[in-house]
Amino acid sequence: MLEIKRIMNELMQLNGAVYVSLVDYYEGKIFAQSGDIFYQNTGVQNSSIVREKIQMIEGLGIKESVVDIQINLSNHYHLIHISQRISGLYIYLVLEKIRANIQIARWKLDAMEKGLSTAKIDI
Repeated sequence: MLEIKRIMNELMQLNGAVYVSLVDYYEGKIFAQSGDIFYQNTGVQNSSIVREKIQMIEGLGIKESVVDIQINLSNHYHLIHISQRISGLYIYLVLEKIRANIQIARWKLDAMEKGLSTAKIDI
């Protein structure tokens, strides 16, 4: 669990970070979160978006994995980074658009997701 807390803390250090969570998209369960809990429900509700996108890609016969989903709002970026190492998990990150560097955030999400493979997660 310490590794997960470290990952959450590092992601919250990104410029513009507002909220981050680690979510099981099968169950809609949050394993860890940090930041403004106003976004807690969106972290869980994005599970249906992830499931639908994965089912659509599979249904089309595309032999690729969904890596991330980006939702742009007028003032925020919502990034959903799907774990390629642990089935059923994604990291959800909300950033203030005016302060964030989206490319650095995506790079950091990928780097932190690699750390999940060594973390103990009770699924």
